[in-house]
Amino acid sequence: MALFQQKNFWRVIKTQDAARAEMIYRDFVRQTVQLSDVEIRRTQLEAQRRSRSA
Repeated sequence: MALFQQKNFWRVIKTQDAARAEMIYRDFVRQTVQLSDVEIRRTQLEAQRRSRSA
């Protein structure tokens, strides 16, 4: 299994077990969603802060 970011390898996992590859992929998806939620919330708070300061 290989995951790419901007056409570059990001993570590479070698396994013969399709179920394991799927489990690993799902975990990457879960982590990505968590990280993006945090970043979206941070961006929203920063935008609110700036609009109040203006």
